Amino acid sequence: MSKLSNLLARDYVKPRIYFTTRNLPTIDALFTASDQKQFRGLDNLSTLLQDSKGIIINAFHIDYYQTLPNLIARILSETYSSKKIWVIGPELSLTILKRSMKSIYPFRSSIGYLNADQCEKALIETCVEKLHDGDLLYVLPEVSFAWKPGVDEDYNNHEEHPLCSAILSQKSKCSVLPITNSDVDNMIEIHEPVYSKDYRGSIFESAILQSRQVLTALKLNQPHLE
Repeated sequence: MSKLSNLLARDYVKPRIYFTTRNLPTIDALFTASDQKQFRGLDNLSTLLQDSKGIIINAFHIDYYQTLPNLIARILSETYSSKKIWVIGPELSLTILKRSMKSIYPFRSSIGYLNADQCEKALIETCVEKLHDGDLLYVLPEVSFAWKPGVDEDYNNHEEHPLCSAILSQKSKCSVLPITNSDVDNMIEIHEPVYSKDYRGSIFESAILQSRQVLTALKLNQPHLE
């Protein structure tokens, strides 16, 4: 049998699949000129999006059009990521957002909603589960201080209360990404992430320390929080 016949026979017995992999663009390359004009600190976002861990976005800024969730949904879609961004807010806010986001098809499948008015224990478990799956939680401003996820400590016995994002960060071991509006040029500022691993002690105590660092970033562009 000739050499060619041997090769053909071998492939017939155990077929080989020949294919080329799709070269996906880097996340930084997907940011448009418009994105660069709207956001500062996109490198902080792109670094975390490439990580397998989940992210808690503490969106303490006013953004009626929710441009950041739309941007993230677009990036997740264009990189064929299995991640999803979940917006956490009260029922009224989520209803308004759903109406305003109807026009972002085909990226709509990358955005989900979690109602902060539902059963607290179930919501906490859902949030931690989503983070462990590598998804992103986008905490609306009206939820940051109002929602106090359950911990062993009694909030009434403490003068200082942690942000809900810090509590979820300590429970899930995922980082918090603080977001604010710049008072200078109205750009949306994406600050450096605040990591849960930097703190030790009880969940409550660690969350208070982490909240202080998150608020420090927020106060850089929000003087009225002083």
